[in-house]
Amino acid sequence: MTSDELVDGTRIDYIGASESPDDESLGKLRQALVSLPRIQEAWLVGFRVTSPDGSVTDQSEIALIFDQPYMPDELSLDGFSSLISALKLATGWGNWRGIDRLALAHLWGDTAAKIYERPKPHE
Repeated sequence: MTSDELVDGTRIDYIGASESPDDESLGKLRQALVSLPRIQEAWLVGFRVTSPDGSVTDQSEIALIFDQPYMPDELSLDGFSSLISALKLATGWGNWRGIDRLALAHLWGDTAAKIYERPKPHE
């Protein structure tokens, strides 16, 4: 398990997700992602956040892998926020992030669970 310690003493452990979308939400998620060709994969990931006072909170997110990294001029913060807002609305799932494969593998290893992969085009 990989972890980070923040300046304020908060510790973040990268763990398997503590919750996951139900079957209906997964179906909506897959339908929404099929219409977004730049998204190649979606993974369910989790965090354990330990505050300096010792309180612990587990969080789950869906990590999106794009076909190639977005450059700053391609997708503004507002554009990414709009994408995430549309996905939240379509799926009912609230926590999302963009990530690359190397970071996903480094932070979560085999605790990440793939929940979507873009269908391969028929050749």
